[in-house]
Amino acid sequence: MAKRKIFSRGNTLAFLVTALFLAGGLSGCSWLSLGSEDEKVELWQSRLEFVRLEARDGGSPNDHPIRLSREKIRGAMRLIFVQENRQDDLVPLFADYDLKILSRYVSKGLAKASPDQDVTFAIESWHEGFMGLKTEKVITGRLFYVNNQLNLIFGSLMKPAPMFGGQDEQSLAKNPDPRLNPYVPGLRIIKIKQKARISTPRDSGVFRAAANRPDWLVFFPKALAARGRVAAPVKPAAAPRQSRPPVATQATGDYRQLREEVDRLKQELRQPRPGIPGQQQAPPNSATIEKRLAVLEKLHKRGLITNEELVVKREQILRGF
Repeated sequence: MAKRKIFSRGNTLAFLVTALFLAGGLSGCSWLSLGSEDEKVELWQSRLEFVRLEARDGGSPNDHPIRLSREKIRGAMRLIFVQENRQDDLVPLFADYDLKILSRYVSKGLAKASPDQDVTFAIESWHEGFMGLKTEKVITGRLFYVNNQLNLIFGSLMKPAPMFGGQDEQSLAKNPDPRLNPYVPGLRIIKIKQKARISTPRDSGVFRAAANRPDWLVFFPKALAARGRVAAPVKPAAAPRQSRPPVATQATGDYRQLREEVDRLKQELRQPRPGIPGQQQAPPNSATIEKRLAVLEKLHKRGLITNEELVVKREQILRGF
């Protein structure tokens, strides 16, 4: 009898996803469940709302567990604003009650998660709608910490919440199709098209993960700080009709280029100046100092390093390290 080749669950999933894309994309197929109920750890739940741990949906392992305080998570979330329609004003995405829930249980989840687990959430948030009427919207996301940055991928963004008792909630909760179920978190491997648009204040330390992923935000250390309410970003000027206006302000920055700048600066700071062992080193070249200080100020202005990091690294440069 021929031996049966045994595939790991992860390899089987990767094969199925690849096959679906090659067959013409996922849009016309049934959506895959990327994790069984047994793999999910509930941290908080209220009806269809939740904060939980579940299996990482691809990518490299996370830097979990990580301790990130409630205050820092709440401060980062305060930087996110939403524009449901182009004519609307930018308003905070999360209400104060949402922030209280998310900051508490996301902090708990990140401290408990393994490198192969993400923190996911679904929140029903009340927002002002037509003629000032409050309507309930669903916001879902996937959070993970890697390379000293917090990542947030949105699944639902301001999707209408189902009426209480108006649907079979048990069936809805288990449906993995984000087109039908607004409670599905965001995914690394699939971009979910959003009608609403998110924006963040300029120089706040929040960036897009990539130009083609408006649903994926990356929070640098400057963004991960305790803060009170934040003023809404200035809306971009209207663009000509033939071109679409930018989705956001600061968040449209080139993340890869900024990441390279951070890595280059750190590498420069690690390199010792040449000198003869046992002898005092000559003072650093003034042009080199000015160049390194200019890069440092640029990184700080863009929100890639905190005030504390700026002071420490500036002192290191001036001392010749």
